[in-house]
Amino acid sequence: MGTKILLTSLFCVVLSTGLMACGGGNFGGQYSGTWSGTLAGQTIASTTLNITMYQSGSTVNGTFVSSSTNITPVSGTLTGSPSGSTLNSVTMTIPTGETAAGTMSGTLTLNGNNLTGTLTGSGNGSSSSMNLNLTQSQ
Repeated sequence: MGTKILLTSLFCVVLSTGLMACGGGNFGGQYSGTWSGTLAGQTIASTTLNITMYQSGSTVNGTFVSSSTNITPVSGTLTGSPSGSTLNSVTMTIPTGETAAGTMSGTLTLNGNNLTGTLTGSGNGSSSSMNLNLTQSQ
């Protein structure tokens, strides 16, 4: 009985801490949610991305992971500043140690449940332009 109460209490503490770290549990906003789509560019084959974003006021934070079979999967973080139907100052970062470490930055436009735009990527001594096309899961 004591172990069950301890585990339940520990779960509640972990859940509460996680909600506070993500903006107090305020996941509202048109950019919050799960998005999936493609990233394609001049120097990379089209890859599938899955992104989870959380909007809290004038900030969007999130994580992403690629799931294509044609390249080594990568993961990273995303930040941006929403202004109406535009997500400004978008930065997607793949940390050092990953296969394709570097950053991609640009502006994305929201139209219904679609988020699209062009990102400029840099890393490993090169840069390129990539098109990002996402659809929000309902």
